[in-house]
Amino acid sequence: MASLIPGYEYDIFVSYRQKDNKHDGWVTRFVNNLKGELESTFKEEISVYFDINPHDGLLETHDVDESLKEKLKCLVFIPIISRTYCDPKSFAWEHEFKAFVEQASKDQFGLKVKLPNGNVASRILPVKIHDLEPEDKTLLETELGGVLRCIEFIYKSAGVNRPLRANEDHPQDNLNKTYYRDQINKVANAVKEIISALKKHDHQDEEVTGESIIVKPVQKKDRNLKVIIGSIILVLLIALGFFIIPKLVRSSEQLEKSIAVLPFNNLSNDPEQEYFSDGMTEDILNHLSKIADLNVKSRTSTLQYKGSTKTIPEIGDELSVDIILEGSVRKAGNKVRIVAQLIDVKKDIHIWSETFDREITDIFSIQSEIAIEIANTLQVKLTESERGNISLEASMDITAYDYYLKARQIWYDWNGEKQVLENILQLYEQSIDLDPDFALGYYGIGRTLHYGMRNFGIPPEIWIDSALALSGKAIKLNPSLPEGYILRSAIYRDHLGRQEESKNDLQRAYKLAPSNPDVLHSLGTIYLNEENYKLGASMIVKGIELEYTKKDPNYYFNWGKMYENIDEYEKAEMLYLQAIKLKPGSYSSYALGDLYSHGLAKYPEAIEIYEDVLTTNPMDGEIIDRLGWTYLLSGNLDKAEEYWSKYNEIEHEYSDTSQYVPFRHRLAYVKWLKGEKEEAMSLFHEQMKRDQETQKGLRGYGVWNTRNYYYDLGIVNAFLGNKEEAYMLLDSAANYGWFTLWYVDNDPLLDGIRQEERFQAIVRKKMEEADRRKNAYKEVMSEPQVKKQLKWFFDK
Repeated sequence: MASLIPGYEYDIFVSYRQKDNKHDGWVTRFVNNLKGELESTFKEEISVYFDINPHDGLLETHDVDESLKEKLKCLVFIPIISRTYCDPKSFAWEHEFKAFVEQASKDQFGLKVKLPNGNVASRILPVKIHDLEPEDKTLLETELGGVLRCIEFIYKSAGVNRPLRANEDHPQDNLNKTYYRDQINKVANAVKEIISALKKHDHQDEEVTGESIIVKPVQKKDRNLKVIIGSIILVLLIALGFFIIPKLVRSSEQLEKSIAVLPFNNLSNDPEQEYFSDGMTEDILNHLSKIADLNVKSRTSTLQYKGSTKTIPEIGDELSVDIILEGSVRKAGNKVRIVAQLIDVKKDIHIWSETFDREITDIFSIQSEIAIEIANTLQVKLTESERGNISLEASMDITAYDYYLKARQIWYDWNGEKQVLENILQLYEQSIDLDPDFALGYYGIGRTLHYGMRNFGIPPEIWIDSALALSGKAIKLNPSLPEGYILRSAIYRDHLGRQEESKNDLQRAYKLAPSNPDVLHSLGTIYLNEENYKLGASMIVKGIELEYTKKDPNYYFNWGKMYENIDEYEKAEMLYLQAIKLKPGSYSSYALGDLYSHGLAKYPEAIEIYEDVLTTNPMDGEIIDRLGWTYLLSGNLDKAEEYWSKYNEIEHEYSDTSQYVPFRHRLAYVKWLKGEKEEAMSLFHEQMKRDQETQKGLRGYGVWNTRNYYYDLGIVNAFLGNKEEAYMLLDSAANYGWFTLWYVDNDPLLDGIRQEERFQAIVRKKMEEADRRKNAYKEVMSEPQVKKQLKWFFDK
């Protein structure tokens, strides 16, 4: 039977591992049930290719690819995803799944299709029958180019992970609460949506959002993402409404073998070439950051010295480094001259200098040579792996690299204007148009989408899926690129809840760039959460030292947090005040307000700080919540009610139904105290409803991290007397890390269970964890080298 659309052999191709059908014929029954459901869904007859024989009669002497090529000409490809399907050595994976991806990517419709309702779907419609291992999920997502979205046929209960059957003995015990008949119907409906869209298709190239990729015919294998990246950008911009859219720390005032790379001077006659000299500076710095035996100050800390008239000893003192690299860049036509010189800070003498006169196409080898020469001059240990990573050329196309440098510089200077995003994304697109293997180009687009699109109300699934696919593409093209792992880790951690995969990516990034402050802070935080306290605290301290200077307010803010962690509130207060002095209204104001409100019970001082911050952003949900809390603690119920009543204004301001603003239960408690019991109960139940919706994924990322709903739902249940539910939820909150001892001591909604043994057991667990963490911080902070970091400040 032919397909509904001329030129295709089948409407549906069902792919599976033979062993998943061998035991009980699950796949055969699934196909038969699906055919029956399709008959009641489509007016026309739907053709389904289902290979019930092991290899459809194919022998070793047959050309497998050519034999299957015609059969794979189908509209919808349904892989039965099991624990054994994701095997690169298997027949189904190599000759069916991967072959369909490549073949469909080149046909008239592409791999993705816009549905009649405006959404986008893949022509691959996975049916999942087992929970997968993380590495299998990653394998699938890498091949698909986005987040894995499946219709699940999984029966799950304690110790059970198997395919869902048509007739279950105990259907109510399925933790997934899915029913076979409903899932079959979902598959049929999804097939109908896709085929209906294809029938209406005008056979022109389509734009794709969602998981990020639209596909056009390509000349080179595995270049789909390069060819169609412009369409990703176009759709995202349209969505905006217009065309826009190793060693661990050895802390000391002078780090051993520590270096800062100052911005190279632009000696070209064209001031427009400033981005090029800045780009040379950063990429040499990035090369040096790959050397584990060298501590490299971040771009953030050194950029402020561009054009500075300060002496080298002065700069070295502010940066707390031994060595400074400075230089110049002169670009003229196809020629470039780079002068680099290494200076001993203490002696203020040159210890190495070199002039490179080369063709512009040699720019990558110059960067590598400079990094290796510095390592040799400083006699730092340079492993063969590090030498190889440094010598790896970023791109063979100098023009592609030039576009990348321009886009990166504009991104750094971006002030939040929507229109600028268009230019950034188009420049990155031009870089990969010229060089399809340019991993940094894909990373640049992914980073722009991830950190730029979120500011303009674009649905998270659009930029999350796109950024995830692009980071994976960058890693696939260049596994030695730390930036790809850093971006993918942030997506896993912040948006997909895949913490173990996030950690794995950060560990890879740390191995590749042990001086990267973002990696140090993020990985250190993970180690803290895993109770590897000494390692985590040491990483965070090292990150502070490498990222900031003594002139940066963030330097004092981060050190303030460290001292607050060990209960040295007076020192923390001094540091926060210094940060605010350098930058009024910075996040240090939040921290100082919290210190006054939570740590020192200085409520008038806290209120003054919070209200001052609120003048610049009247809809700042975090500050409004803090003010409500502080007024409650000080006994002013009217003012607490005034601020917690603002949740409606905040949600209206953001006009995003995914916003999670947990003020209702706080407002409910105030109204309860004021005798307005009926309204209070209504607010409590409304809060519980929103928490439950968040728990089910119906609400996304709002003012607070969504893990907070465990705590919020737990305390409401505690107040309403649902103790068993409260214990379960609060224990989950404790396991997720949102269960601070200050709240335990001060939250009035816990009064009903505060003395209960089961609640006290949860508290004891958190207290023991807090003590271990605090002791680790104290140990790190008591090291003489660390104490010397701020001795000059406290002695003033």
